[in-house]
Amino acid sequence: MSHRDERIDFTDFKIRSLKVGTKLDKEGKPTQVPKDFYDDRVRGLILRVNPEGTKTWRVMWYLAGGRTRVTKLGRYPIMSIAAARDAAVDFLRDPQKAVAKQNDIPSLFQDVAETFILKHVKEGGHLTAKVTEQRIRKHLVPAFKDQEFALVRRAQLIKHLDDTIESPSMRDAVLTIFRTMANFYALNLDPTEDYVSPVIKGMSKYDKRARNRVLTSEEIVTFWRVTGEMGTFGALCRFLLLTGQRREKANTLEWTHLRNGVWHLPVVEGAKGHPAEIKLPALALAIIQAQPRIYKCPYVFPALRGRGPFNAWGQWTKELQDKMRDALPHSRPFTTHDLRRTFRTTLDTLKPAIPFEVKEHAIGHAVGTKVARTYSHYDFLPEIADAVAALAAHISNLVTPPSGNVVRLKTKRSRQN
Repeated sequence: MSHRDERIDFTDFKIRSLKVGTKLDKEGKPTQVPKDFYDDRVRGLILRVNPEGTKTWRVMWYLAGGRTRVTKLGRYPIMSIAAARDAAVDFLRDPQKAVAKQNDIPSLFQDVAETFILKHVKEGGHLTAKVTEQRIRKHLVPAFKDQEFALVRRAQLIKHLDDTIESPSMRDAVLTIFRTMANFYALNLDPTEDYVSPVIKGMSKYDKRARNRVLTSEEIVTFWRVTGEMGTFGALCRFLLLTGQRREKANTLEWTHLRNGVWHLPVVEGAKGHPAEIKLPALALAIIQAQPRIYKCPYVFPALRGRGPFNAWGQWTKELQDKMRDALPHSRPFTTHDLRRTFRTTLDTLKPAIPFEVKEHAIGHAVGTKVARTYSHYDFLPEIADAVAALAAHISNLVTPPSGNVVRLKTKRSRQN
């Protein structure tokens, strides 16, 4: 008889003698696994004995389509045998109502998503909280909102992502968010303790090989001309190229972060590295000064609507690619992060040569061994300012070449008789 079919007329004495199950692992060695024992009096009441020694009362019930679900009732011996039987009988009178009532645990996708956004994304203080929330509301909630979260199937998820998201990188980003949501649900919200995420290895499509895209001088000239016609996004892209900072730093630049021509980058816990401050060259300051100040909006590069930072990266990046292709047909696609790589690579080409440590600190990379970083805390800020200024001068010479030497020929004026 399988342990799944094992029925017992529970008593405290019998429960003390119950043992966990065993199965063979990949190496053929026996390992302990939870084992369920069914009550012989109340149909559907289960006592699960766990390897760590705990014993949990559970009740099995059925969805409308005949699919079984299992819900946790309480822990033995805190919940006695009699109390567990009474709770199971009450639960089975109306399982759906009982599940909804049980600690008001959300089960529909939309409710789980709201809980995830509040408890994990916002309260967790994630740097990408706003972007994550936006992607959940745009790409996941509309498709699954009225469905039980636990019933979202792998094939259904894959079809939705493939049909609605064109960019492989965006598709995988949304898939990653769903996987995190599934883990959050399993850990915090699953009443059955049996939920298994539909996301498995191999579902990603994006080629994660290291990118090496760097804009050529010809492309930089075209890029500069094209972005001049693209408003806030164009100005922000130019600023990214001139400073080499990550886009989440640049697009959240506030007017209060600027003092006497210096950009003071705020320190955020858990953020990736960045210089403490950057003295901006005249070319970058001109971009900032050309941005309109919006009432009650603190950001230099504001969103197209509302008072938040610019965030319409996808649609505007596509438009930038189209304009670049029209102006320069042989230009290959690039991402906004490739502007940061172009910044760093261009620093390698400038004369006189810029020290390696300065170039790495300019983009916020850690340099040296862990021990060296423990004792050396020099920030290279003056050197970074010089490097950024040199790059800005290089860009300026590319996009606005200095006029060549013009030799004026003097002609003798004829005498008037």
